[in-house]
Amino acid sequence: MPVATPLAAATARVLFVDLDGTLTRIDLLHEAVLVLFKQSPRVFLHALLRLAHHGRAAFKRAISEAVTPEIGELPFRDEVLEFISEQRQLGRKVILATTSDSAWAQSVADELRVFDGILASDGASNLKGIDKLAAIQTYCREHGYIEFDYVGDSHADLPIWRQARGAYLVAPSRRLLRKVSEFAEPARILGTRSALIRPIMAALRPQQWVKNVLVFVPLVTSHKVLHFSLVMAAAIAFVCFCSCASAVYILNDLADINADRRHPAKRKRPFASGALPASWGGPLASGLLIAGFSVAALTLPLGFLATLAVYFATTCAYSFCVKRVVMLDVLTLAGLYSIRVFAGGTATGIVLSEWLMAFSMFLFVSLAFAKRYAELERLSRTNEATACGRGYRVPDIGLIESTGPASGYIAVLVLALYVNGQQMKSLYANPWPLWLLCPVLMYWISRVWIKAKRGELSEDPIVFALRDRVSICLGVIVAALLVVASVLRTWESIAP
Repeated sequence: MPVATPLAAATARVLFVDLDGTLTRIDLLHEAVLVLFKQSPRVFLHALLRLAHHGRAAFKRAISEAVTPEIGELPFRDEVLEFISEQRQLGRKVILATTSDSAWAQSVADELRVFDGILASDGASNLKGIDKLAAIQTYCREHGYIEFDYVGDSHADLPIWRQARGAYLVAPSRRLLRKVSEFAEPARILGTRSALIRPIMAALRPQQWVKNVLVFVPLVTSHKVLHFSLVMAAAIAFVCFCSCASAVYILNDLADINADRRHPAKRKRPFASGALPASWGGPLASGLLIAGFSVAALTLPLGFLATLAVYFATTCAYSFCVKRVVMLDVLTLAGLYSIRVFAGGTATGIVLSEWLMAFSMFLFVSLAFAKRYAELERLSRTNEATACGRGYRVPDIGLIESTGPASGYIAVLVLALYVNGQQMKSLYANPWPLWLLCPVLMYWISRVWIKAKRGELSEDPIVFALRDRVSICLGVIVAALLVVASVLRTWESIAP
């Protein structure tokens, strides 16, 4: 009697592969819930009612009827796809077995074309854990298979692995690996689990916190940088803004997952790439908001707390709606920069001059236009017509190119008028070094726009300035001019 070889024994077993977290790095349901909540709260509420009355399977069916994932943009696990390809070359039948709704499972199967069938939730039964095991065993009986192998990634798959001939684990945690090892030796481990600290930090976008140094501007312009109590108040305001801004970045990334995956650079963001589960977004954002507003309420004036609330509301409006409205998005973005300056004044009790606010607004409008110009410049090189998630089109680039630099030069004009005004003369007995700020600022604005024209500007000019050596040198020159003007004033005040 012939003896079956290991290869023949393996090919005689059907291979079942999980979808969420296994074949893809994400959970389709979690992301679909976010998309539906953003698109239609009414339909989302209807889906919740179906969950309450008919269970998770009905809830998934309601979500799948309203939301269609962009399958071609999903972050699939290459190691799992390679494993499936190897097994198919050996002649094995591969079945997609998932808790996701059958409509989504079929879309994935149609996109990848590597599965011989699907087992999925159908609106009445939710294929998870024991229920998925029962469906797998039923399939095996109906198709004449005595044994099966299973590829999964979560603790919900433990009952299935207990009955499987081969247990294949995808990026397992230490706890899951220990649980499986209690009853079986894993046949193979596909991929490794990465620590979440790096994607969490990336989601917070600490490189963007530097924008919040604008809260220190009132201290500089009022010559109170040596007042320790005021510096501490501004520092606390800086921390509160960083916390609030990071929370909004997380909410924005959750809302823009699909758009980010179509973007050549943004597709690497933690939520879009699947490095950080979407289910972590809500708790992270909530914790940051609670921390930021609590610190503000306990340590800073009520006016700052109100300003922080306005900033949060405006940022949310920008992220979820305004950024798609042509021109209004630029004005709002510039306003968000100006709010930081105003918040620095409310935190320290320093009254801001109309000159400073006018200068800030025109300068930040120019930088906001530069940000849009850089995006459209990239689109023009890729032959795309419309900015993804924005209201701008490539033909708009001419108007932006003329309006943006003009706004920057108006800021220089405001600065020149201020230097020549009586208020400046009361602050500086020798304000002549400050006149040099005008050509320095004009040079920097012109350089930013030339870089944008050449396609050498990142989509955020503030971040670009912090990484650009020339911009850093110009910043040092500006600081030196302010110091010189202040020192000259001091010398004259103490001269005999």
